[in-house]
Amino acid sequence: MKRILSLAGTIFLISCGHSQLVSHLEGSDSVAVIFKQQTTGAVLKVVGTSGNYAIQDLLTFTGSGKTAQFKCGYDGDILFYKKGIQAGEVYFNYTTDGCHHFVIMKDGQATATQMSNEATDFLKLLASGSR
Repeated sequence: MKRILSLAGTIFLISCGHSQLVSHLEGSDSVAVIFKQQTTGAVLKVVGTSGNYAIQDLLTFTGSGKTAQFKCGYDGDILFYKKGIQAGEVYFNYTTDGCHHFVIMKDGQATATQMSNEATDFLKLLASGSR
C-alpha cells in the first residue's frame, strides 16, 4: 500500500511540474503582460503581477504541447522576472482565430506552443481589465 501511495505521489508531483520549454522561467517572482496592437506594435496596456498563482498559471499555459509557429502576428508578450532581472520572454496571439499560440524564446530558439481556451480567456480577461 505504501508503494502505491508513494508512486501516486510521485506521479502527481511530476504532472504538476512545468515542461522543459519553460523550465528556465521557474522561480520567476513577477511578470508583465504587454498587450500590443498587431499592426503597429504600439503598447495598448501593461498588466503586472507578482502573484504566485498568476505566474504559475502563465507558466502552465505557455508550457503546453508544441505546435506549428503561425505567421499571424502577435498581440503582445509576457516578460518573466527573477529578482528584477528579465528571465525570459513569451510572445502570444490570442485574438486571431486559428492562430492562438505562444512562442517561447529559450537559448535563442523560438518554440511555438498550443494556447488552450482557458489561456485565451485568461488573456482576454487581463486585456479587458475585468476581474
